[in-house]
Amino acid sequence: AAKWADLFYKLDGNVHSKQYAVGKGFMDGTGYTSAMDVITQLSPLEQSKQEFQAFQNGADLAAKKEPSLYSTTNLMGTAAQLWLMSRIGGAGLGALGLSGPLARVLQGMLSVGGSEAIQNLGDFVAGKMTPEQYWTSVEHGVRTGGCLYTAHHGARALRGDGHGVGAPVPV
Repeated sequence: AAKWADLFYKLDGNVHSKQYAVGKGFMDGTGYTSAMDVITQLSPLEQSKQEFQAFQNGADLAAKKEPSLYSTTNLMGTAAQLWLMSRIGGAGLGALGLSGPLARVLQGMLSVGGSEAIQNLGDFVAGKMTPEQYWTSVEHGVRTGGCLYTAHHGARALRGDGHGVGAPVPV
C-alpha cells in the first residue's frame, strides 16, 4: 500500500504541480507540515506515517518543479504564522499589563522564537535535530525577533510618529 501511495502522490504531484506547490508552500510556511510531522511520528499507525511521507514526496517534487509558486506561498504562510504569533504574544503581554517599547521587544521575541519552535518541532521529534540544535534555533529566533522589533520601533521613534521609545504603544 505504501508503494502505491508513493507512486500516486508522485504522479499526482507531477500532473497537478501548481496546486501541490501552492499547498506545500503554505503548509511549510504556516508550520502545518512540521505539526503533521510531529503527529505522524507520535502515531502508532505505520500506514499514516507512510502516506504522509508519500504525500510529502509528491509535494516536494511539485515544489521543485514550481519554485516561484512554492516560495511565494511559503512566504505568505510564514507571514501569516508570524502575524498570529505576534497577536498571541501581544494578547498575553497585554493580559500581564505590559505595554510600551519593552512589551514590543518581548512581543517580537515571542513571535519569531515561537515561529522557530513550531517550524523545527517536526525535525526535532523525527530525530533530524538534536535537542541542542533545536533550542539553539529557538534562541536564535528569540534574539532575531528582539532585534527586529527594537530596530523597527527605534526607527519609528527617530521618525517621531509617537510609537517609538518612551511612548506607550497599545499591545
